[in-house]
Amino acid sequence: MRGALQKHFSTILELHDDAHADGGDILVTAENVFIGLSKRTNRAGANALQSRLEQLGRKASIVETPPDILHFKTASSLLREDAILATKTLADSGVFAGWNVLLVAEGEEGAANALRVSDTVFVGDIYPRTAERIAKLGLDVRPLPVSEVAKLDAGLSCMSLRWHAPD
Repeated sequence: MRGALQKHFSTILELHDDAHADGGDILVTAENVFIGLSKRTNRAGANALQSRLEQLGRKASIVETPPDILHFKTASSLLREDAILATKTLADSGVFAGWNVLLVAEGEEGAANALRVSDTVFVGDIYPRTAERIAKLGLDVRPLPVSEVAKLDAGLSCMSLRWHAPD
């Protein structure tokens, strides 16, 4: 990844040694970056990432991911700058205190791993009730086939790499 990123960015910040942070545990909002602790993001990695983000002028919060959730973004995604989509389990943990939280429909927990690009939210086509809830927020919802990747405990954010290229 380093080589590919160096083609687009002049500064690449890295974690070293036993510091591990998985992209599936990082939820970026305009004001804060949530770093969820999980089996793939350890405390050393979360602390190192928080420090690197501070170097870039970003605020980060390290939060506990409930043990039955694979990754932080398995159970949450940013819908708008003021709203987060989440499973009941993650919302009940209190990590999103002060946020507008839209809960996924019961039985559609995999829908929490949605992918927002501008005002469009991509959501798995196997989660129609959650897609309807998102659409009621005035967002453009685009269902995508995810049944095969869902078998691997993967979601839409697992299949994307996005960044804002410098002007």
